Amino acid sequence: MAKRECNIIGVLAKIKSNLICFRAKINDYMEPYDKTKSGLITVEHFLSALKVHDLNLSQTENEILLDVFCYPQDTKLVEYTKFTRTVDESSLRPCLTHTPLKEAMKLAAEAVAKPPIEYEFLNFSERQTASIAMKKLNRLVTLGNLDYFKSLDPEQKGTLDRYTFMKALYDLKVLHFITIKELEVLMKCFGIKNERDQILINYTAFLNGLDIVFKNQKAAEFI
Repeated sequence: MAKRECNIIGVLAKIKSNLICFRAKINDYMEPYDKTKSGLITVEHFLSALKVHDLNLSQTENEILLDVFCYPQDTKLVEYTKFTRTVDESSLRPCLTHTPLKEAMKLAAEAVAKPPIEYEFLNFSERQTASIAMKKLNRLVTLGNLDYFKSLDPEQKGTLDRYTFMKALYDLKVLHFITIKELEVLMKCFGIKNERDQILINYTAFLNGLDIVFKNQKAAEFI
């Protein structure tokens, strides 16, 4: 179980990297199975939706996902909305999401003048480093800190520049718990590169990731 806790961030990073190539959110393939809008679908439907995008996940990686996102009251069901919020929010380019025609035309016009946003990818070693850093921080930084991160984001774009992100961790008195290498990998994992070649950190995805690791470790204490 402990090994799977360490690997969940690596699996999510792998999915995030693959999703960039597809023209729809993975939620679009899971939500139709949720006829009652409960946020739950069966394990079979969850795995079937993953196969649509050919994410090349191993059986072990699928089991890791199910360990984390299965509904505690019924392990035959998956809390798919928690999964899709984590991978869709930070994975898809703005131009690949479903948008109203007027907004889509605006994005198309901007794409002519600006290079596309570049997403960073983690190799195996970096995924391991990110996992270690997340395990260090998950009990210290939580979704309860979301309002603080938002207060540093005046335009409410959901991202912070590198300096502001580091300052946030410093102000929360957790920056010294991770190494410089771990900090750099975290910013790469949850960062995107904008048209001005700046790295912006998706702090919501970062907090969601910490929450997943925390809940996974908490559940492991009772096993």
